[in-house]
Amino acid sequence: MVLGFFTQAEKALAQEMLSKLESQLTPDMFAGQAKLLSVNKVTRLLEQSYRLAEAHQRERRPGFVKRAALANQFKWALLDKGYPKEFVDVAVEGLVVALAKIAARKAPDAPAP
Repeated sequence: MVLGFFTQAEKALAQEMLSKLESQLTPDMFAGQAKLLSVNKVTRLLEQSYRLAEAHQRERRPGFVKRAALANQFKWALLDKGYPKEFVDVAVEGLVVALAKIAARKAPDAPAP
């Protein structure tokens, strides 16, 4: 697959993000122990993993396709590790929003009509 070759950096980044997240927030923590997880803690841990993607975005300035590939790789990595689907959906949505904010800041201003 040609696209696979061009998204190797995104695959590696998704795995790095997963490793960072998994070191402090394992899938087992969602099974019956939800009371131990605070929203603030989960949000803080997700934001830490997003910082890797944000740094990648600033450094390499990937386009829409590569950002989508990263989000998709991150989603499947989380699901493969056994994270609940609801958590995965929130985590991926947060990643997309974080990357979109950076892309919007880097986009050239549109000419005035």
